Amino acid sequence: MSWWNHQDKREVEAVCGAYMLLRKKTLTKLGGFDEEYFMYGEDVDLCARVKKIGLKVFFLGDISIIHFGAKSSNYSPKSILRSGIAGTAALYLFFKKNKTFIYARNYKLMMRFFSFFEYILRKIHLLFLKKGKKFEILKAKAGVYQKIFYWNLTLPK
Repeated sequence: MSWWNHQDKREVEAVCGAYMLLRKKTLTKLGGFDEEYFMYGEDVDLCARVKKIGLKVFFLGDISIIHFGAKSSNYSPKSILRSGIAGTAALYLFFKKNKTFIYARNYKLMMRFFSFFEYILRKIHLLFLKKGKKFEILKAKAGVYQKIFYWNLTLPK
């Protein structure tokens, strides 16, 4: 989101759950984080529910934290696969719950198309790489797109 100055305070659609502050009363009223989300998306869902009850979500650029990202996924080949599928599933669930059926279905179709072509491109790229860490990470990412494609085929309509 480089199109705006991150030193500013501004209303946004959602903020990262790693750096979120809200009143306990509000969190209780909303029922907390939705436990249907396995990993990823629960923060976006909570922000959407905050907005539905008439409150606003703000990004405060004059406050900072250090977030050591990717500690849940750690960027190992196995965790790349797990977090890639979890992120895609979380967005689908979010769209199903917070948008229209058509929106969720279109996301599903878009991810089917995108994951298929990303898988093919990464497999072609692998043909030109020597074995090593970069090869293994790219192989894992190709596996993510393959699994997302297969996962997508099993989604209910």
